[in-house]
Amino acid sequence: MPGASDAHIVVTMGFLDKLLGRAKETADSADEKAGPALDQAQHAAGDALDKTKDVAGDTADKARETLGTASDEVEGTASEAATSVAEAAEADPDPGPAAA
Repeated sequence: MPGASDAHIVVTMGFLDKLLGRAKETADSADEKAGPALDQAQHAAGDALDKTKDVAGDTADKARETLGTASDEVEGTASEAATSVAEAAEADPDPGPAAA
């Protein structure tokens, strides 16, 4: 009987060899097919990152411009207010007891 079970093991091993061999071939085939798709995905991700950086940079530039304009307007308004207060003080140097 030892010979019969040895033959059965050989058949089982042959089956496993075929199964594992096919699995390896399938994995190699999947790797070959996935390689170009991976390259395309990496390229698309790089393009998306570049576009995001460009948009973020443009947005930051616009924000700086807007803040600069707003700052200039605030400075102008503050200067005008200071001038008006100075002119009012010159026009009426003695505000009287009501101001005290």
